Amino acid sequence: MTSPRTSASFPSGASVAAAGIRGIVFGDMRDHRLVALDRTSRELSEGRSDVSYRFRHYVKHENCNPWSEAYENTLSCYVAKMMEAAADTQGDEAFWKFYDWVLANQSTLDSGRAVNIAAHQLGFVPVDLLERAGSAEVRDRISAEGFVLESMGKRGGPWVFINERAVTGRFEVASPSLLAKIFAAAAAGK
Repeated sequence: MTSPRTSASFPSGASVAAAGIRGIVFGDMRDHRLVALDRTSRELSEGRSDVSYRFRHYVKHENCNPWSEAYENTLSCYVAKMMEAAADTQGDEAFWKFYDWVLANQSTLDSGRAVNIAAHQLGFVPVDLLERAGSAEVRDRISAEGFVLESMGKRGGPWVFINERAVTGRFEVASPSLLAKIFAAAAAGK
């Protein structure tokens, strides 16, 4: 599961090579279920040096993901592009800074203007991000992440993979207690 720039790893996590538990989440940043999934994943990862937690975009809009069955909101695509642009211009920590802001403000995030204002407040230069976000490389990387999920026969999301195995069903089926059991089994090498 790779893309031209490997999707951001959570800063406090283990390197992928050193991790006994490798979690990857595919999701759309505008999907409300991602907030609970992220919270659970971070809680389970906290204080552990054997966990690598990654995020991959599965944008529910054809402008970023031609394999999406849903065409919910063009803002999803815009947010994904701005996050990737932040990572390209300032590194993975910038990606997670933007990611955290989007999740914390997801319920009130209603326009590209709000994203641009947030970018400025987070210390980014919005014009630089917009230029990078509009690049074919960023668009193709996000599209490629959607294709990875599609090539595994999965759609929608969010989807969780632990050590390259899909957690059964979409996250609305995978409760926090189930995810905790899966983490424990992965830590035990099962």
